[in-house]
Amino acid sequence: MNPSSQLRSIGETLEIRCCRTITQIDVKSWDSLSGENVLASHGWLRLIEESLVVPVSPYYLTANASDGIVGATVCYHMQANPLFGNLDHIVFGRFKSLAGVLGLSLMPALICGSLYGYGAHLLVSKDLTKEVRDLVMSRLISALESLGREHGLSLAFPGIMEEEAEVVHQLKRRGFHGAEEIPVCILDLNFSDFEGYIGFIRSKRKKAANSIRREIKRSRRDGTRIRQLHELGGYGPGMHRMLDRQYRDYNGVPWMFDESFFGKAFAYLQEEVSFYIAERAERMTGCSVALQRGRTTYFLFLGIDREVTGKDFTYFNLMYHRIEDAISRGIRKVFFGRLKYEAKIRRGCHLERVFVFYKPKRALKSLFIRGWFPLLTHRNHHLVPEKYWHYWDPGK
Repeated sequence: MNPSSQLRSIGETLEIRCCRTITQIDVKSWDSLSGENVLASHGWLRLIEESLVVPVSPYYLTANASDGIVGATVCYHMQANPLFGNLDHIVFGRFKSLAGVLGLSLMPALICGSLYGYGAHLLVSKDLTKEVRDLVMSRLISALESLGREHGLSLAFPGIMEEEAEVVHQLKRRGFHGAEEIPVCILDLNFSDFEGYIGFIRSKRKKAANSIRREIKRSRRDGTRIRQLHELGGYGPGMHRMLDRQYRDYNGVPWMFDESFFGKAFAYLQEEVSFYIAERAERMTGCSVALQRGRTTYFLFLGIDREVTGKDFTYFNLMYHRIEDAISRGIRKVFFGRLKYEAKIRRGCHLERVFVFYKPKRALKSLFIRGWFPLLTHRNHHLVPEKYWHYWDPGK
């Protein structure tokens, strides 16, 4: 079909539909659009829907043409909560309590995109021409705006990546305000084996490479063994307790998933989820959760039993084991999340920019956001220590 015929055909038949549960949408149809971003996959979205400790109110929008689904997106009607999806935390940081007192809170809001994800906010078939892709994206955003008006909510697109230039163009054209969030750490695995990774670290920082080897040897000497779980067995409750304790100790809040997370993750994501545990003397001392699809891995959660591990480097060895396994699988990019920048940069990560786009429902708040967002961008640039800026090109 030539471009003009495709535009006319889809433009005449395109229909936006809304479902309240992902189970009402065909798995293959949704995942044909989500590409390598497993955090936008049908399985992950179902896992979020069914196992979060804080109830969420999702809306799944699909753009349907005569031959099936050609576009999709997810959004959540989010109330303020301390665990995830809190726009006030993203925009105001440590000033969020003050913002609430002053009546500047951005919550509740319609949060667009997968929770705990990066990129892939508007999923559109790559078989479409640019003109048709623009049309599908425009219709999806219009539907999101209508949903926001219906519920009296502002719209937010957190976690936007630079690769989403088409989405950014659409949002700016519609009057959304944009600012930089704190960056995400990414490790590129252009190595044939783990020794190649160590050599890469050595070329950057010899002391860091020596430290990695020392940490691995110390862990082995202490009798720690790390392995992947190919079936859950009875490890689910223990992993949940460990991750929940980790979050309470370091973040002051419980882990965002309930105990059903592990069994459902195996059921819904199958080979796309990996659980690793560290053991010493037949006692679990650490665990980690990663998702992978294609050549991309997301290293999501890691917890350790500090009463047992002390300072034996189990935390870092779980990372090293995951890196070694990813290299053997042909993975080329690992997302290591945010914060702890110094430790992650020493282990080879670079930083990539992340953006939030927001459109208030009230004109007065729009004026405030227009002034605040440049300050937010400036602040987030300076959260990264200046001596590491050569690892991060903000103009990339």
